[in-house]
Parts: sequence; structure tokens; C-alpha cells
Amino acid sequence: MNRWIAALLAALANLAVADAMPPPAEMIRMPLVLQPPAGDVVVQRDAVYRTDGEIKFLADIYLPPKLAAGERRPVVIFIHGGPVPANETQPKEWRIFTDYGRLAASSGFIGVTFNHGFFSANDLGRAESNVEALIDYVRANASKLHADGDRIFLWAFSGGGPFLSAAFDPRRRYVRGLISYYAALDVATPELRARFSPLERLKATGSSPPILIGRAGKDFQPINAALEKFIDAALAQNVEVELMNHPSGEHGFDILNDDERSRAIIRRTIDFIREHSR
Repeated sequence: MNRWIAALLAALANLAVADAMPPPAEMIRMPLVLQPPAGDVVVQRDAVYRTDGEIKFLADIYLPPKLAAGERRPVVIFIHGGPVPANETQPKEWRIFTDYGRLAASSGFIGVTFNHGFFSANDLGRAESNVEALIDYVRANASKLHADGDRIFLWAFSGGGPFLSAAFDPRRRYVRGLISYYAALDVATPELRARFSPLERLKATGSSPPILIGRAGKDFQPINAALEKFIDAALAQNVEVELMNHPSGEHGFDILNDDERSRAIIRRTIDFIREHSR
């Protein structure tokens, strides 16, 4: 695991590593520390939200059971981290994301997990456009997905943080909130910063949807340093920002730290979505 952690640290520090490395197999299988309640949810698997040549980009849609005809629910889009190897198990199939999809649905939301193709720094542009395509797919298919296209939340993890930048477009007012869990909120490479850094996008636009940040006290120094700068910028712009700190939490606290603080942060996040979707 140490070799993977070292590679991940390099990737998140500058998004310019030569090779992506797969996370250890045990991490792919690790459950969320707050398990979804027992009960059925409806899962629509392998929806093709975008085609790029012969490549199909897939999403899974998690819905609460027994929705009435025409009923619409807020949408939570889970943005996985990276870079991940191109031949690695599809991130939407990792246990953490199947659990999060079910947790969203059991909480009354439409949960969306998907693969966005962030394999290296060279794929940042394509992955960003895939995130935007996924949002557009959900809105275009809102009726059959029981989705409220005007109540969308983006929840990013780790190296998926740069893709929160889509929400700083003032035309996307339907993004009602952002959630960042141990996510990279800045990009160290100067030529990439203006486009892919949420910190720089916040400074440029001067506004943001409300944002909740889950911070791991034992996270990598570059991530927490960027997080502190982002919070300072958000306060300077008078943006609504909520910090949930896990002092002893690791990068990936929601699967690695099975304790009450991790569960409290996840519960508060669900309440944050509920409050801002009214």
C-alpha cells in the first residue's frame, strides 16, 4: 500500500505523474463506514452517458423504491478520484461507490456513480468534459430518472476535486451544492491551474454554490494546504462554506477510519444535501 500512497501523493501534488497505479485490492473492496439502511433500492446499471469513438462511458443510477409517476428527487453525483489505471476495475463498481449510491437512494435522493476516464494528467480535459456530459445526461433524461435537474449536488473525492470546477460556471445555477472529501482543490502545475483548480475558479468568479468540506487531519500536506487556501478564499468572497474536520482521519477516512467521527461527517453531509435541496 505504501507504494500506491506515494504515487497518489505525487499525483495529487501536481497532477503530472507518468503512471497511474491501482489502489490496493483491499481498498477497492472496503465498505463505507456508514452502511446504507437495509432495504431495496432500484439500480439502473451501465447507462451510456457519453460515447467517444468506440469508448462508452458508463453510469449507474440509484433510485429510491416506489417512486410515483412524475416524482422528481434531488440528484447526488459522486465524482471518483484519480488518476486510475485504464485497465483497473471500473471505479463505479468499487464498494465505496456502490455503498454511496445506495446511501443516497435510501436517503431519498437519486445517486449517480460513473467512470470519467481520468487516467493521467493528459486526460484531465476529457475527464472534465465527461463530468459535464454526465450532468447534461442527467438533466436531459430527468423524467425517466425521476431526477430534479434543477437540484444537483456534486460530491468529489481525492483526485476528483478539480472536476468541481464545473460548478463555478454561473450558467450552472442548478448545481445547488458541492461536497469535497479529502479532495484536491488546487492544481500545482501552472498551465493547468486556471482551468482545473477550484481555488482559482472561485477567485475568478467570486461565487460558489454552498460547499461542505470533509477534511482528514492526517491527509497529505499538499491537499490540506490547498484546502486552507480554498476556505480562506471562500470566506473572502462570503461564500457559504462548512468544514467538517476529522482530526485523526486519513485520506479516505470514510472507509479507513471506522469511527463515530467518520460516520458523523457522512450523516452531516446527507443533512447538508437535504437542507440545500429544499
